[in-house]
Amino acid sequence: LTARGMMEGLFDRDTAPGAMPEDLLQLDIPTLIVPGADGFHATSAARYFEECLKGSDYWDVPPDGQTGDTAPARVLDFLTSAGG
Repeated sequence: LTARGMMEGLFDRDTAPGAMPEDLLQLDIPTLIVPGADGFHATSAARYFEECLKGSDYWDVPPDGQTGDTAPARVLDFLTSAGG
């Protein structure tokens, strides 16, 4: 029964699996959204979270621009701006 409930919760909608949109809309926490573009990470899912998470910070850089040279600095900038 538990597995069936989990399955139905993952596949009962057109949005990303996990928290319901109305739950995400209630959150007010610093969030850095890093989009992907491969078979596992759709850019549309990242945009969905950007819309649902109040005050989120969307890093609008294609995956090939998210490198060992650029990503650490971007994360540190985000943490600094978020008060961390």
